[in-house]
Amino acid sequence: MNIDQSFRKISPFAGLYFIANSLNHLNISCFINKNLPSRSFNAHYSYSDIALSLFSNALLQGQRLSDLQVVKQKVFPGLGFKIPSPDTVEYCCQELKPAICIEHLINHKGIVIEHQHCYSPKLNSLLPAIALKTGQLKTGNQGYTLDFDHMVIANEKQDARMSYKMVKGYHPS
Repeated sequence: MNIDQSFRKISPFAGLYFIANSLNHLNISCFINKNLPSRSFNAHYSYSDIALSLFSNALLQGQRLSDLQVVKQKVFPGLGFKIPSPDTVEYCCQELKPAICIEHLINHKGIVIEHQHCYSPKLNSLLPAIALKTGQLKTGNQGYTLDFDHMVIANEKQDARMSYKMVKGYHPS
């Protein structure tokens, strides 16, 4: 058995560079920024930087926003977008909070249940638009059903609300 030495740099994150190159080739950054509201002219990061950073974090199996620090330190060069700090991601996501909230009071057998449904038309249309642009979905009569399942995460934050299951931490907005 022959063993060859390789002096090429090997990275455990190489797959991320391949994905980033594909997204850059499709000009996804401009597409995201065109489909979301404009940020301030002096903002250092665009919404595409935020979205692609979160996507990269998920691809690298990051479980928390703080994992973006590792992505920023070890992976950043060559991705084609800027990776902000976790704090920046958090306040940028707050800027994109759902624009429309509808409250429902449901009376079921004498028990009044308050339910709040919030949605953002621009964000809701962005995901299928990106799926079309990247070829994940095809136009025509495919008959796609897009489903979103959501999870109640219990927490003790001050602004947390009780869910219908009486779990503290449900806050849809």
